[in-house]
Amino acid sequence: MSILSNYLKKNASAAIIPSVFIVLLVTMMARAQTTQPEPVAFPHCTSDIFTAVSEGSQLAPAQVTLQRVKLDTPQILELDPVGAPMLDAHYNAMGYNPQDDFLYAVKSHIGAYGELLKIGQNGAFEELGKLDGFDFRPVAAEFDEEGHMYVADDTDIYKYEFDGPGLPKFVSKQPLPKEANFVRGVADIGLYNGFLWGIYTEADPGGASTNYKIVKINPETLDSVLSVQFQTLDGSAEFTSVFAATNGIYAYDTKGGSFVKMLNMQSGDPNLITLEKLAVGRTFSGSDGAKCQTSPLGLPAEIAVTKTSEQSAIIPAYNLYTEG
Repeated sequence: MSILSNYLKKNASAAIIPSVFIVLLVTMMARAQTTQPEPVAFPHCTSDIFTAVSEGSQLAPAQVTLQRVKLDTPQILELDPVGAPMLDAHYNAMGYNPQDDFLYAVKSHIGAYGELLKIGQNGAFEELGKLDGFDFRPVAAEFDEEGHMYVADDTDIYKYEFDGPGLPKFVSKQPLPKEANFVRGVADIGLYNGFLWGIYTEADPGGASTNYKIVKINPETLDSVLSVQFQTLDGSAEFTSVFAATNGIYAYDTKGGSFVKMLNMQSGDPNLITLEKLAVGRTFSGSDGAKCQTSPLGLPAEIAVTKTSEQSAIIPAYNLYTEG
């Protein structure tokens, strides 16, 4: 209130403070109280994995919180909040840009579809504006090593290119495969061995099992291939967070809590890829995952797939090892 005090001292005889001054003062105070800290870049391409936990609904979003998924407890995934929640909003379609070491995510609540956020390791975010050509609910996102961003909604996948700070420019768009028996398509995507990968899921009415198919997308042309036969996983599952790493693709089923790995990725054939459960974590509604795909993902020995373990994939800080 020092501005107001100085004004009164200099204008002690004034009985009325001009309304314009009051409006200006209130505006300045409001801005001071709501100023967001600048997002700070993450350390370059660590093995950390992140998920965004949304609360509320698309019509009435309560908040969304960035969480680091902790893998150091055998067979149990724990979440560690990164910064304060973003209130009255949801975001989805989150990816890690290895070019600048920031997370980028797209708002997913009604009235804000397509608005891009830049998020730092302190949880702070910068609102960059609306993505060109994107008007529907975002469900998935990923980056390639050159910094191209891929964003998917329920029917299409879009490619964007960053030329510098600010919004990326639209490059191209292609339809995603449709599966007649599945209500939803891909919920998240990850880049591995030069292709984008995702999981289509459809739980049975009783929730005892989930049918799934694997989708493979060419990042150059955005053409995609869906596995022919569906496979079955016990329990009701929806893999809303996919994490790409140098040692494979992992996914988090936030509906049932399962953490899985895609097996047979070296084949490059979606018809040969299966899912193997590795751990169980917290369940929640509404999420998306992100990780730098140029580093390995470390798992405790108790939950690692150890058929072809390579000690070169050890992450010293965590004393973990991963499958080669």
